[in-house]
Formats: sequence, C-alpha cells, structure tokens
Amino acid sequence: MVAMKHSMVDRTGRIIDYLRVSVTDACNYRCTYCGPGKTHGSRSLEQMLHLCSILQPLGIDTIRITGGEPLMFPSIAAFVTGLSEMGIQKLTMTTNASHLASHAGALKKAGLHGINASLDATDSSLFSTLSGGFPPGPTLDGIQKALDIGLAVKLNCVLLREHYHQQVEQVMEFAAFHAIPVRFIELMPIGAQTSLQGVPTAELLAFLTEEYGIAQTSYLSHGKGPAEYMNFAGVEVGVIGALSRCFCSGCNRLRLTSNGVLRSCLYHSDNLDVYALLEQGKTEEEIQQMIRQFVYEKPLRHDFTRQRIQDYTLASLGG
Repeated sequence: MVAMKHSMVDRTGRIIDYLRVSVTDACNYRCTYCGPGKTHGSRSLEQMLHLCSILQPLGIDTIRITGGEPLMFPSIAAFVTGLSEMGIQKLTMTTNASHLASHAGALKKAGLHGINASLDATDSSLFSTLSGGFPPGPTLDGIQKALDIGLAVKLNCVLLREHYHQQVEQVMEFAAFHAIPVRFIELMPIGAQTSLQGVPTAELLAFLTEEYGIAQTSYLSHGKGPAEYMNFAGVEVGVIGALSRCFCSGCNRLRLTSNGVLRSCLYHSDNLDVYALLEQGKTEEEIQQMIRQFVYEKPLRHDFTRQRIQDYTLASLGG
C-alpha cells in the first residue's frame, strides 16, 4: 500500500488511518471481563469533536466509536453527525446494544454505517452471568432494530474458558439465523481480565471444526479490523487472537481514550495527552506535529506477554 500525502506512517512503514474513540468509560453492564471498575473521566461532545478534528487531517478516514458503552454518551447522534461532516469515510460503533433500539434510527440518519454488537450469549442465565446480572432482551432487541433499518451488524463474542462451548453454540446459532458475521475474541489480560482464563484461537478453531465441519476459505474482510475470517456452516466467523496470533505487524490504528489521551496500542504504556496539550495553549499545528512523531515511534508489537496492565480497563481504552 502506498501512503497518501497526509497519512501518518510509523518507522516500520505501517500506515495509520484508523482511530478508535472511547467517548465514555461508563457502562450500564458489568461484564466479567471488562468492568468497567475504575474510571478516568470523559470529555464533552465539543471537546471530543475538537480532538477528532485535529486527527482527521492526518489521514484518519475510519473511526470506530467505543466505550464503555457509547450510547451512554450524551448527544451521541450529534457526535456521529459531527464526525460525518468532518469527512470521515467509515463510521462504525461497538456497543452492547441494550439502548440501540431507541437510538438506531437517529444514528443511521447521522451517518453511522454499522455496529459491532457485543453478544457473549443468548441464553438468559448465561447472558446474566457474563453481563453482571442483566437480561439479554434489550441487547437482542437492539440488534434486531439495527438489522431492520439497514445498519450493517457484526457480533463480538469474548470467550471465557468456563463457558466457551455454550457461548460458541449460542452465538453461532444466532448469527446463522440472522445471516450476520460473528467474531470470536481471545481474552486479553487487561484490568479485571487478568484474573480470568480465556481460550486460545487454535483451541477455538478445533472446536468449531468438530462442531460445524471444516471451514471454507472466506474472501471477505468485513472491515479494517484484525479478524481472520473463515466460513463455518454458512456463518462468516472471524477470529481475533491478540495473544496467540499476534497481528501487530498489520496494525493501522490509534486509540483516543475517553479523557482525551492518545494511545498507539491497546496494550502498551506510551501515550500522548492531546487534551492537556490543548489546555497548555499548543496550536493545532504543533499538536499535529507531535502526533506525527508519536505515531512514528509506535511500538512494533503489544506487551501482553511481558506485563499486566491493571490501572486501565477496556472501557477506558476503547476495546
């Protein structure tokens, strides 16, 4: 790939054009692997749009809005509108979908192209166990509403060793019925997750093969993310093995936390507090130059295998 004139490129040649924005680290669920636990604050609608407007001219053409639960962010549709008017080409959101039924129409009208809905189970008992005591109804209703109005939908499922056979069977059945892709995600040791046990991708694939037959090669990418897709029994299945199948060599993203800190990696200690730079009176041009340098020094790979990060959660980092 040839870098665009204004693209950010790191020292290994990776083109950075994808930004994940955590608009809030608040969440109405208490999923066992996420928290959200300790919070780090969040910025206003205007502040978050300002931060994104500094990054967009540097080559950012894709933004995924995350949380916490982004639908808890005030004026979330206005935020999507602002990003769309900024010229962002692809706007998507990761959500637990529990409030999506009442927001989906406004979000699509604002310019949202699709959602990744977090769905770790469909059975009431297991869903409640994994979500911290909540029923699946609102999430399932939200997903259905998104499908009804024509938003693109993918499912995200984080697998836990104690429950993963049930999780896979339930989510695969749901994905097959609705003809939508599902991504099974390896547990990453962040915050609350450090005390839990996940499932390596190789073990997951063996189970999928045993249950659904040998996978067919998939030629679909379903976006700019790191998932490797294959087709099991008619379902497009993506696997994300951050630990066992490190995909860092193809990383194209930055993360903006809910309090305005730029991070080059989900699991690395480097950061650039863009909001603080604005408060210090730095010009946008000065900040953009600092961002370019920050990106240039982006680490080659994550530090999952060398340390455990417990002061931040997935909610504040944006997953």
